[in-house]
Amino acid sequence: MEALGATLGGGALKLEAAHLRQLPLPAFSEPQKEKIRCLVREALDAGLTVGAYERYRAKIDQVIVSALAERKLSTAEAQASVQNLAEIVLALRAKRRRKPGVQLQETE
Repeated sequence: MEALGATLGGGALKLEAAHLRQLPLPAFSEPQKEKIRCLVREALDAGLTVGAYERYRAKIDQVIVSALAERKLSTAEAQASVQNLAEIVLALRAKRRRKPGVQLQETE
């Protein structure tokens, strides 16, 4: 969404239907859907803390990124892809923010 949306003043992001249609959404197979359901169910039933949830998150990310890549990825490959995407999103967000040191002048 960060890459597709239109930036507005003050760093706001505007998303329209045309932008949303461009989002890459994976087509999950039934086994992938079931794997995600099982992982989420296990995590919820375990009543995990956020830190303990990371193990499940890595497995869920692997299923999702594999679906996007249309091939089975290892956990390490999926984690590297997620990290790369996170860095891209941070860079795009930074472009939308005001530059440090630039302040609006007050009118009297």
